[in-house]
Amino acid sequence: MTMRVTILSTVMGESGSLLAAGSTYTVGDQFGQELVSSGRATDTDRALAVPQTELKPYFSTDPLTGAVTGLMGPGGVPFFPSYQPELADSALDLPGTIAGLELWLDASEPMYTASYVARVATSADTVAIWPDKSGKGAGYTFAVNGAPKYAPTGHNGKPAVSFNGSTDYFTISGLLTTAFDSAFSLFVVSNRTDTGGANCVTVGSVTPTNFYAQRNTTTNATGLTAAGLSTAGTVTTTNQAFAEMYVYTGSTLSVFADGFSRGESAASLSQISGTMTVACTGTTSLNGQVLGIGAISNGTGKWPGTISEVIFYSTALSDTNQKRVLKYLSKKWGVSTGKAVTCVGDSVNSGTGSTGGALQAVSIAGNNYPGRLWALLGASGYQVRIDAYPGRTLRQILDESQLSQWVASTAAGNGIAVLWAGSNTLTISKSVGAAIQQIQRACLSYRESGQKVVVVTTMPRQDAGIYAGFEADRLTLNAFVRANYRKFADALADIGADPRLQNPLDTTYFYSDKVHLNDAGYSLVASIVAPVVAAI
Repeated sequence: MTMRVTILSTVMGESGSLLAAGSTYTVGDQFGQELVSSGRATDTDRALAVPQTELKPYFSTDPLTGAVTGLMGPGGVPFFPSYQPELADSALDLPGTIAGLELWLDASEPMYTASYVARVATSADTVAIWPDKSGKGAGYTFAVNGAPKYAPTGHNGKPAVSFNGSTDYFTISGLLTTAFDSAFSLFVVSNRTDTGGANCVTVGSVTPTNFYAQRNTTTNATGLTAAGLSTAGTVTTTNQAFAEMYVYTGSTLSVFADGFSRGESAASLSQISGTMTVACTGTTSLNGQVLGIGAISNGTGKWPGTISEVIFYSTALSDTNQKRVLKYLSKKWGVSTGKAVTCVGDSVNSGTGSTGGALQAVSIAGNNYPGRLWALLGASGYQVRIDAYPGRTLRQILDESQLSQWVASTAAGNGIAVLWAGSNTLTISKSVGAAIQQIQRACLSYRESGQKVVVVTTMPRQDAGIYAGFEADRLTLNAFVRANYRKFADALADIGADPRLQNPLDTTYFYSDKVHLNDAGYSLVASIVAPVVAAI
């Protein structure tokens, strides 16, 4: 059997000949499916599409936009044509197939001491040569400062380069050109191991304008500054990271850290903005400058920890290509050795009403619901994160979480998304139909990424200005979720049915605003969710 594909980037064909980008070829079904699933070709004749005879209209219109968004697939499971399939495991060399790649440092590949003859092998070996996989490295000059060490069992037990935070860093000359002035995409896999708190840099350059990716363990900030851009070109997120992505498009600068795509101004860490970008323009002025790895190129801000991989493009990658690189990094390095639980939603997830508030870091000692959940699940087998902020709707989860769902350790099949949202969607749209549709789409999008999904029912609220039909709509939404969750999720945590969480005036569990919970309330929610997560 054969099929026709249109090539997106030049690849080697089945017979050994090159298949040119932009051209259409007839290839074997298996090879064609591999090309399409890895994003290197499109299915010209839609041979891989779900047969239309198996589909029937589902929610034919979106109550908010009027757009046709869903079909019912085989077995009664909603099918949304806009979803993208998970990347094939065979596409592990994906970063090199995307145009604009200028630097690719990978600690899982051979690294060397003073010459290419002596390969690093033990933790006592100094990494003096870290080969570039981009194919451009012949024009670069790589220099070592101090004695960065080979870490055979670095992040998640995999190879890395270890920096001591006082003397160790690399510099690369010849890399930075005008190609990086108007756009770039930078990916860094790293692990900060100290508790010093101050800003420390994984990748950076200095003069005539500062450019550096940094992390601060006091403010829990991960961010990048490109001082040549307007508004000082700074974007940060209040999540610590293992994988970071920074993208400058010429008009916006965005940060994506460890499965979270939340950006905010570094000057305002006191409030989460709920956006993943800051507006800025201008040029980076990096042409001819030296790039530092493990510090700014002049040696300041030295990194105390490990760096596993650095990928640097001189283009702003499309959303699709961003997902591909992040998927590659997730499959390769993993978020954690245990199960990775992401609490997805709005302010009840981030912790409004708790003693620590909505900006507290996630920890077993925390008093928000994710912190209490982590304490019940245990640190040895789970890692809990938050992908949430106050005021967030299901629509925003769909728009903003398209990246985070691709990074939650899907390689080992241990990603679990716990979706607790819907209240804000009801209050804004006043449409239970919108909430029903969007909660399904959100759950299905996380399942498409390879994660298990726990859907949580919605609590009552009695804040000023709440529309008259809210409670009836909430009950309708919860009834739908209870009856149908198996079609779009893996498990249900039914906090909406718990008798202790039915009266927003009860300050035993509810916060004074009659919307959120207090510490006792969040502990109660965690006690309901934890056994459901543990059973998956």
